[in-house]
Amino acid sequence: MTRNLDGIAHLSFVCAPNGGVEIVNPPWLDFTGLTTEQSVDERWRCAIHTDDLERFEHRWNEIIAKGQSGEVEVCLRRHDGVFAAAIFHIMPLSEPSGSVKQWYVSTTFGKILSSSDEAALGVPRELTHGQLRTIIDAIPILAWSTGKDGPGEYLNKRWLDYTGLGQQESIGYGWRTIIHPDDLGPLSEYWLWMMRTGSSGEFEARMRRFDGQYRWFLFRGAPLVDSSGAVLKWFGVNIDINDRKEAEAALRRTEARLSGANQLATLGELTASIAHEINQPLAAVVANAEAGLQWLDRERPNLERARHALQRIVKEGGDAGEIVKRLRGLFRRVAPTTAENRLEELVAEVLKLLEHETTRRRVLVEVALGEGLPAVFCDRLQIQQVILNLMVNAMDAVEAAPHEKTIRVFSLQDGGHTVGLGIRDYGIGVQNPSRLFETFFTTKEKGLGMGLSISRTIVEAHGGQLWSEPTDGPGSTFCFRLPIKQPGAAP
Repeated sequence: MTRNLDGIAHLSFVCAPNGGVEIVNPPWLDFTGLTTEQSVDERWRCAIHTDDLERFEHRWNEIIAKGQSGEVEVCLRRHDGVFAAAIFHIMPLSEPSGSVKQWYVSTTFGKILSSSDEAALGVPRELTHGQLRTIIDAIPILAWSTGKDGPGEYLNKRWLDYTGLGQQESIGYGWRTIIHPDDLGPLSEYWLWMMRTGSSGEFEARMRRFDGQYRWFLFRGAPLVDSSGAVLKWFGVNIDINDRKEAEAALRRTEARLSGANQLATLGELTASIAHEINQPLAAVVANAEAGLQWLDRERPNLERARHALQRIVKEGGDAGEIVKRLRGLFRRVAPTTAENRLEELVAEVLKLLEHETTRRRVLVEVALGEGLPAVFCDRLQIQQVILNLMVNAMDAVEAAPHEKTIRVFSLQDGGHTVGLGIRDYGIGVQNPSRLFETFFTTKEKGLGMGLSISRTIVEAHGGQLWSEPTDGPGSTFCFRLPIKQPGAAP
């Protein structure tokens, strides 16, 4: 064994089953400057950079305990103090029974240039493994690396300082302990997908700081691959996005408040229509009450006719209550309630609400909805608000038109997973189309510039799209699509 080991050019040594060094070859002694005695009595570990020693010991003990081959990369010191990145290849020599008889270790690394070589050749000195670690630790970001199958191998000082964990308790899968319990499952599933596909990716999750506070981070990772495309390692960073998440939440709250303001503005525009719609059943109530009194005031009261009048009063009173209930829901901030709905029903209710207004403005509304439109799963009142806003905009657009004031409402079907509506007006057309959906942008003299922006937010929150498209001739067209409720799909 000694003679065979001496003939090997790589830095090599043989260990007992428990990992204790028994034999070292001359290239090892020449490179490290250690004696045989120093190498055999475990002082050979002093040739490993102190930044790598803890990680090396962990990996070394892990390989010895499992009795399987393995590798570990470290920064190894040469006899003159120059460090170079080296890989220890650790392989077991087994008995026929399967137990480890000895361990064979060889070390490989790239060419090492001395200071004089570098100066003479004009080659910039390559950073050693330890120097690279120092740089990575100094980078103002949380950085890490893992093995090809996912277990953590290294976390930089910033990461350790932020979490309050030590390197030893973080490697492997120890890093999972600082992930918020609600985010750990989805993050782990995404991480498994990245490893399975070898794809770069990013994921948002909350991470616990050393003081116990959770903050949102963007986890971003990418693979290091060899020439064949096989993944060797994974490298990644964690970027603090908590301030951005809080700003987004504040924006959503602002949009909700603006939505309420927009509803109030729309309510003002539709006061006449609302008053007319409520007045109709109330007028019927009064008329039926008067009729009932007349039937009862006769010399011979007609109780049957009076009963019918009272029944009509009950019905018309109920209709008035439903109108008020619907309007209260439409123009107050209530929690969204999703359910199965059909667009033709939503359109019919909005058109009924607008009936007096379209008559007053002499606007003709053409409805061309396909038969048997599939249902959508949405918040009824929110989507009605979108339809209402688009219809009011269309009426405003055609009001000043010199020709017939016409609005066309039509259905959109792609034969796939969405169904939608288009609202075409033949009015004055769109100005500044690129800015239509900007908050506070409006071409109306008294407009707030929030309707289209809020409508798009509502539609996108339902997983749909809202857009404008060019038209042939005068006017403009606004369309939106919503996902179809698939048959048998859970609510």
